[in-house]
Amino acid sequence: MMRELFARDSRTKEQKRDWVRRFESPGNRRAILGTNEWAATIADLLDIEYFIDDFSALNEFRGKPIVRRHDADREIMTLTTNVGRPLTAREVVRNCAKSHLDYYSYLQHTKLPARRIEYLSDDVYRMEWVQDALRRLRETLFDDVSVETLDRVIRLRRDLELDSMVVFTDRQSDSTLSRS
Repeated sequence: MMRELFARDSRTKEQKRDWVRRFESPGNRRAILGTNEWAATIADLLDIEYFIDDFSALNEFRGKPIVRRHDADREIMTLTTNVGRPLTAREVVRNCAKSHLDYYSYLQHTKLPARRIEYLSDDVYRMEWVQDALRRLRETLFDDVSVETLDRVIRLRRDLELDSMVVFTDRQSDSTLSRS
């Protein structure tokens, strides 16, 4: 078993579903961590008070202010929309908001037409021929770490289970592509 590097979200599915219901209910104060295409979609669907982004050079996004995390109100419900580094974003929001949820969990429970994550946008992982191919791939792996890695990636992509990724570090900066 791999060592967990990030904290898990200990809430039940029902608690996350309730969070989404409250977040989407009229009259609640809402913020979004991130200024990206997923944040824009939510802003088109719901009234967002502000966006949190420590790296944007802009002062507003979708007609709403952008604030730095140290200026964010800890009492406002905050949705993280960073899908590239979602565990890092979740750690950031834990420090600046009491009530928060990641976009993967949000997608599991919303009934709104929120933007899907492209590589998760269909049920390809539920198709029988894909399941067969993944089963065959799993059988060719030689060690437990490889099997566990495959299983965790599939749980993220098929079930939107972000907690399956808590054992992985972000090593994008180690890529030769990021140095060119």
